[in-house]
Amino acid sequence: MRRSVAVIAAGLSCRSALCLVHAWIGFVVVGGWFVLFLWGVVAWVARRDPTVWFWRLLAALQVVIGVQLIAGIVLLATGHHLPSFLHLGYGVLFPVIALVVAHTLARSLEDDFDAFKIFALVSFVVFGLTLRALSTGLGLP
Repeated sequence: MRRSVAVIAAGLSCRSALCLVHAWIGFVVVGGWFVLFLWGVVAWVARRDPTVWFWRLLAALQVVIGVQLIAGIVLLATGHHLPSFLHLGYGVLFPVIALVVAHTLARSLEDDFDAFKIFALVSFVVFGLTLRALSTGLGLP
C-alpha cells in the first residue's frame, strides 16, 4: 500500500495531503464510471433491469465529481497550480455536459426501462473523460 502511494505521489507536482486525496478521488471516479459502464452493458445484454444500485452508484458518482471539484478549488485557493486547463475540462466541465445531455434524453424516453441504456453509454464517455483528466493531473502526456 505504501509503495502505491509513493508511486502516485511521484507523479504529482505537489506532495501535500490534499493533492494525494484529490488524486485518490480521481482514481475512484475513473473506476466508478468504468464499473457503471460495465454494469449497464451486462444488464443491456442480459435484457434485465440493472437494479436500484445502478442508479445509486450513478448518483454517488455525480456527487463525487462535485466533491472532486471542491477539492480542486481548495488546491487552487491554497496556491497550487492547475496542471492544464484541459484537466478541468476533462474532469468536470465535459462530464457535466455529458450527464446533463443524458438526463435530458432519459427524461424524454417513452419507456423508462431504456433510460439505463443512455447512462451506460454516457458512463463510458465520462469514464474516458475522467481518465484523461487523471492522466493530465498526473502529468502524463
